[in-house]
Order: sequence, then structure tokens, then C-alpha cells
Amino acid sequence: MDEKLALLDGPKAVTLEKNDPWPLIGEEAIQAVVALMRAGQVSIRSGGGPIGEFETRFARRTGARYALMHNNGTAALHAGFYAVGVTPGDEVIVPAYTWHSTAGPLVTANAVPVFCESDPRTLTLDPDDVARCVTSRTRAIAVVHMWGNVADMDGIMEVARKHGLAVVEDCSHAHGATWRGKHVGTIGDVGCFSLQGSKVMVAGEGGVLITDDPQCYDRALLLGSFSRVQKDALFQESRQYDTGFGLKYRPHPLAAATAIEQLAHLEEWNASRKANYEYLIDGLRKLPAISVTETLPHAERGGYYGTRVLYHREQLVDIPTEVFVKALQAEGVECDVERYVPLHLTPFYRDRQAAYEGFCAPALSPEVPVEPYKRGDLPVTEDMYERLVALPAFTQPQFELLDQYIHAFQKVIYHVEDLKEACENGHLALAL
Repeated sequence: MDEKLALLDGPKAVTLEKNDPWPLIGEEAIQAVVALMRAGQVSIRSGGGPIGEFETRFARRTGARYALMHNNGTAALHAGFYAVGVTPGDEVIVPAYTWHSTAGPLVTANAVPVFCESDPRTLTLDPDDVARCVTSRTRAIAVVHMWGNVADMDGIMEVARKHGLAVVEDCSHAHGATWRGKHVGTIGDVGCFSLQGSKVMVAGEGGVLITDDPQCYDRALLLGSFSRVQKDALFQESRQYDTGFGLKYRPHPLAAATAIEQLAHLEEWNASRKANYEYLIDGLRKLPAISVTETLPHAERGGYYGTRVLYHREQLVDIPTEVFVKALQAEGVECDVERYVPLHLTPFYRDRQAAYEGFCAPALSPEVPVEPYKRGDLPVTEDMYERLVALPAFTQPQFELLDQYIHAFQKVIYHVEDLKEACENGHLALAL
């Protein structure tokens, strides 16, 4: 391969434009939203209308008994943790490698997120490390199906059953994914989805909680949908709390109308994303110094929120991930280093005593450790994070572009000696 790297003034490997507009809002959704606005139905307190219709359709689509729409996925997670009985001072095991919305609702609930390793083969929660993190104060496990890849739910549920723990599934990346044929979100006690505008199906902003447990449904309803308690609570004892707890997590009907139309396209859009994902991954898996994430035998991916590969610098000439990524970017590849910093290394969670001051600290017993997290506490996740190369989800079929992406990776890998020499000679403003 004689081409000169683009970073060294050679031609770009990627010359095609990424024609991938997202989200795709259909005319049916637009007309439904316009009709609601003309009718003045921009807020529905009862949960009926398009909100109720979406909940019914989503429950049917996932196989859940109950669905409760929220104004965003973070609110759904807060309701989910409350639904399974997380109380002040309880510990909840959370992967350190996740978006902060998985852990943030726990802090506002005066609970304690305990960060856990992810398996670098799948980028999802490691059941063996979950078992290591269990203490007498553990109340629940938060599972995240990262980038649409399904976690080892057999292993996680085994730990949960052994210790009597609840399981909350964060499915925000994984709409349509399954484990042993069951839709994610229906394997644990509660499943929570984001319908934010970059997901595979959107409501603009929105979320949805699903469960088979009527008690969990009622508790979620009480937490954030006070206006629906009298109408929708399943137990008479719940209905006496007609004001709920005063939180207002209900969505607006315009979001629900959009989500109804989006749900109708979920299988079609997942199929397109899957075809692109598998084409790109099949090309990259053959390259030296690159490993791709595994799909476990009983899993079917869904959502395909993004693409991640691991770069093994020690297998080449020890070019750092940041330099490798800059070389790919110069070739025209849309990529970056990983943006999800492991939560235990972020300022808010690193110094737990300061972070929880005024939040969960007053609820903690003296036996609850609040020592600061430090680099080295979760070495597997930290190493994984430093190797990750972040690529987008490709939503429309464009295999010719993906061929150019694969070629760009090949070009950088096979010219990595030139890249190192240029850095060492000061010809590039990149530190090795």
C-alpha cells in the first residue's frame, strides 16, 4: 500500500460524503403533531390520547405487561429505581462505562452508585465483577446495553437471584434488541428507554418504562405521573395518593404522536443499521491491532446507537490512540476518542464525599465507605476506555462509503511507522 497518509499531505482515503440525515420524521408524524396543535392538545394530564396509544403499542411490541411514557429517559430511570424499591443509603451497582444519566438519578434519590467493571469483549457489565461488588447494602443492579449490544443477562440475573437484588435495564441504546428472544427491558424487573432525538426511534425528547410487575408500575406512576394516579393505578391503596409525590415526568402528546410513527419503522431502521454495522465490522475485524465488540450467543443487537472498536497500540509501534484517531480523521473518517469517560474518573463521582454532600451523605451509615475513587480502581474499564475508537451509527445503506472507511483504517495501520517517524522528527504537532 504505497499511498501517503493524508496527515502527511497525501490524498484522503474517504472521498464520499456521509449522507446520513437523522432523525427521520415521517409525514404521518408531522400531520399528527399539526392536528394536535390545531386542536390545542399540547398537554394531556390523563395519559390518554396519543400517550396512551403509544404505551399500548410499545408494551405490545416489547412483550411487557405495562408501559409508562416519560418526558425523557433519565426520568424513566429515576422512576425505575424508585419502582424497584431503591431507598436512601442503598447501593446500586452501575457500570462505570456508561452515560451519566444511568447513575445521576441514584444520587438524587439519596442512593449510592457503586461502579463496576465492563467486559471489553462486549463493552457491557461484567457479571463476575458485579458479584464482587455486592455488599449487605446492595439493593439493585443497573444494566446498560451499550451501543445496542446486549449484556450477559443470564450471568447478571444469576447474581441478582442469588442475592435477592432488583435489576433495572437501561435500554437507551438498544431499542429492538433481544436476549434469548425476549426484548431487552423485560428480563430484569424494569426496563427504561430514551426517545431522545439521536436514538433509533425518537420523540424529540421522551422516555418509556416497561415492567411486568404491577407494584413497580404503580410506584413509577406515583413518582412522576401524579395526574394519572386516580385513573391508572392498579391497586386501590395507590389511588389514595392521588397527588403522587408532585414530580411531573409526564410527556407531551406531540412527543407521543411522533413516537407512535417512529415505532412503526423500528424494525426497518434496525435492519438498515445492522447491515451497515456488520459490513463495517467484518472489514475491520481482519485488521491488525483492531478488535471489534462481540455479540453474545443468545443476543440480538438493536438500536445500534454507535460503533466502537478497540485499538491495541502495543501491537503496532505504540502510537497513542489520540494520534491514531487524528490520522483517521485526516483521512476523512468520522471518528474520535471515546466520549464516555468512566464515571468513577469524572469530577463529580471521583471525590464521593464532596459529590454526595447534601445528596446521599446524610442518609449514609458510618459503615458506608466514601473514599474517593482513583485511577486504578477499575483497571479493566480504564484500559478499555483508553483504547476505544468511536465511530457513528450508519443509518442508511452506503457500503461504498464503508469500504472507504475500511481502507482508511488499513492505510493508517500499514503506514504507522511513517506516522511515528513524523512525530519523532517534529514534523507533526502530535506528542507521542
